[in-house]
Order: sequence, then C-alpha cells, then structure tokens
Amino acid sequence: RSGNELRVESRTQNLYTKKLENKIFLCAMSDNGTLAVVTESGRYAAQLQIFDPSFRQTYSWEMTQSDGTLIAVDFAPDSRKFAAGMLAARDGQLSCSVYFMNTDADTEGPVYTAQQGSMLLRLDWQSENRVMAVFDTYIAVIDPRTAAEVARYDYGGAALQSVAPGRRQTALLLNVHGGNSLVTLSESLTVMSEIPARQAFAVSATDTDIYLLCPDAVECYGYDGVQNWVQTGLPSRPLAVLHGKQTLVFTGSQADVLAKPAE
Repeated sequence: RSGNELRVESRTQNLYTKKLENKIFLCAMSDNGTLAVVTESGRYAAQLQIFDPSFRQTYSWEMTQSDGTLIAVDFAPDSRKFAAGMLAARDGQLSCSVYFMNTDADTEGPVYTAQQGSMLLRLDWQSENRVMAVFDTYIAVIDPRTAAEVARYDYGGAALQSVAPGRRQTALLLNVHGGNSLVTLSESLTVMSEIPARQAFAVSATDTDIYLLCPDAVECYGYDGVQNWVQTGLPSRPLAVLHGKQTLVFTGSQADVLAKPAE
C-alpha cells in the first residue's frame, strides 16, 4: 500500500516482483492466482488492472470520481468475475456500492447500493448466486447476477466486533450495551442462537465449529450456541485462529494445533 512495487510469493519462492507506474491502493487474489491491483491513475480516480498467474494483463477498469473510491475486491470462484466495493460521499452522507463485473465484458455489471451511511467492511463471493457483504450496521447476501439483496440481518444498534461469514452459517461477535454477544445465523441470515460472549474480542469459524478468541483462552462452540470445550494455558493472548488441514492458534511468535483438550 502506497508503494509501487508488487511482490507475489508462493510458500517456497518469490514468483515475481514488478514495479508499477503508480502507487498501489489495494490488491486481491483469486483461488487460481489471478491478481487484481488497484493503483492511482493520472487521468482517473483510480485504475483496476487484472493479471493472470504469469502476470500478463488481461483486463483494465478506470474509475471516475463519481464511481467513488474502491475499498474492497473479491473474485468469483471461476476467477472471471469480481465484486468491487466503492465508497463515495453523496448528498453529505457516506454511500457504498458494490459493482459486479465480468472480465469478459467491457461494460459495468449490476450495482448494489447499500443503506445510506453504512460502511462496507468485507466482501465474500461464495458461489454463482451468492455474495456476502459485511457492513458496519448490517450483513447482507446479494445475488451477483442481479445485485438483488436476498437476505439481510441488521445489528440493531450493536457494534460489530468480528465476523466469520460462511455459505451455510455465519458467526457474528457484537457489542451490545458494553457486553459482547455471539450471534449465529443460518444460510438465510436467520438467528440460530445468541449467547453472552463476555471478554471475547474476535471470532473464527468452520462449517461446524465456532472459535471465540478471549484474552487468555479459546472457546469452541457449535452453531446451536452450546459450548463444546475451552482451551486455556496458552503462552500468551491468542492473535488468530487459522483453519487448514489442522486448526492452528497463533499466540505471539508461536503457532500451536488447536484441538479439544484431553479429558
């Protein structure tokens, strides 16, 4: 960010390093290695360029001041389409929009307009007909083919602390009147459970389990709100939980396998 050098690495080597003409605002990568790079532009507000895994440019989109500032990008599973979240000030208020673009087309696709005053925090393109958009005041499922909002959950004045969006279920950590609450939502964003989360400060989740990060522990829950187990005795405050072949918890400079404690 703010520099003009781009470096892409695998787990074992530097794949390529490129110096771009303009400063970099934002980057996003698809599952197959297709890369979106948003930079400054001499003639436009910004420029989005898409490069294939060999760093050959395949697409370019120039954004005007009326389009706004691009703040989030996420690719579709086929890596040929992408969602672009834009921020603009209109009529004295914050305004966010999500553009659904196809790299095979020269025209803009359908556009979703967010509730006035809501800030876009995250985009998650999950399937052909499902994109999850997380805002600071609500979460919505959008059909990218039409930009229609098909499901929605409003926080009701609560402050969003953390979110773990999923295709089948979603976990939210909300702050309500000074206390945190874990809310689990179904595929249609219907509330499944709501329980006190005390001092938890972040949430991570898989399809079956939810992990609450607390100052001195990680608590595991099901989407029904029932606590499965608690992992204490961590060397320091947990920083993140990462899900791969194994679930890992990161604390300081150390990573450990996170699993149900032996009884």
